Amino acid sequence: MIYFKQFKALKKNKIHPPLLFIHGAWHGSWCWEENFVPYFQKAGYDVYTMDLRGHGKSPNQNGKFRWNSIRNYVQDVEEVIKKLPQFPILIGHSMGGLIVQKILEKNHVSKAVLLASVPPHGVFRITLELLIRHPIRFLKVLLTLSLFPIVEDTKLGSELFFSESLDKQKAIQFASKTQDESFLAFLDMLIFSLPKSDQIQTPLLVLGGEKDRFFVPWEVKRTANTYQSEMDIFQGMGHNLMLDEGWEKVAERIHTYLNGSKIDLEKKKNETFVSKKKNSTKQKSVKLKINLKNKKLIRRDLVFLSIFNPNRNNSASRPKTRSVEHPENFSECLSQDRQCFVEFQKQEVLLRTIYNISNSIV
Repeated sequence: MIYFKQFKALKKNKIHPPLLFIHGAWHGSWCWEENFVPYFQKAGYDVYTMDLRGHGKSPNQNGKFRWNSIRNYVQDVEEVIKKLPQFPILIGHSMGGLIVQKILEKNHVSKAVLLASVPPHGVFRITLELLIRHPIRFLKVLLTLSLFPIVEDTKLGSELFFSESLDKQKAIQFASKTQDESFLAFLDMLIFSLPKSDQIQTPLLVLGGEKDRFFVPWEVKRTANTYQSEMDIFQGMGHNLMLDEGWEKVAERIHTYLNGSKIDLEKKKNETFVSKKKNSTKQKSVKLKINLKNKKLIRRDLVFLSIFNPNRNNSASRPKTRSVEHPENFSECLSQDRQCFVEFQKQEVLLRTIYNISNSIV
């Protein structure tokens, strides 16, 4: 039985449809109830929060918690949606954003919001960073098949989730509420259950934080480019946009988007706004011809090229030879993170290491 809770609008004239907030990894419904729930109640929305299986007040379902998949979490959200009076506007944070993308593969709705979301290309970059910066903790993750070692130190957790502008005691208080996360869900976010972006037609609002350690600004921008969506990056804010200092700006941006209003850019000097219009940046591009008949093109290269082509179309009707748009200035993005995607073979090594260790333990 999946736990969910309704918070009724505090205005007589309600705004429809209701909002369903979906939390991310290590979190629960508590992360919304501090700030976002009262804000959107006052704004006139019926608000629903929920705990994914094994989180908060939702008991784990069949099997061990570590083997809960993204598909299981999607089923949890779908179960809650069926109990609501109408299909809600989905707002997902981090892993919850990935869950929203998976749901939208087969459900076309009016709007949805991705909040510091797992990007369509997955969590490879942050996984590599954690492996390099915290090798002992990552080794514990592999040995225990548990993601709790990443957040068991509340000081590290507060640094990962929040910016320096948030009061340290409050950051540690929030970080102490985090819990374990499914190892299989992590593997799904790494490679096994990534969104089929070409199947998603719902208009999205993509939001991120400038100081986000999990999904850095260029990843947020690539997510927005993939879906040709509106985007904002909030200056000075970390991963937990709904709890960090300045959360009001994020809530206001979401409310503005849901009401279909335009942003006054002059009043939003601390935010970066990217319009939906194509070619607004007037970047030059390089066309790379790929012959899909060439059997020597191995799977790694296909994954690599799909990541660098946010407008990819996976339909069966596409031509056998296609062009991939590759921005020349993408090297600027890569240099920000030690060009980890250039050495893409590291992903194979990482996946092989995780598989071998987990296989030997199981």
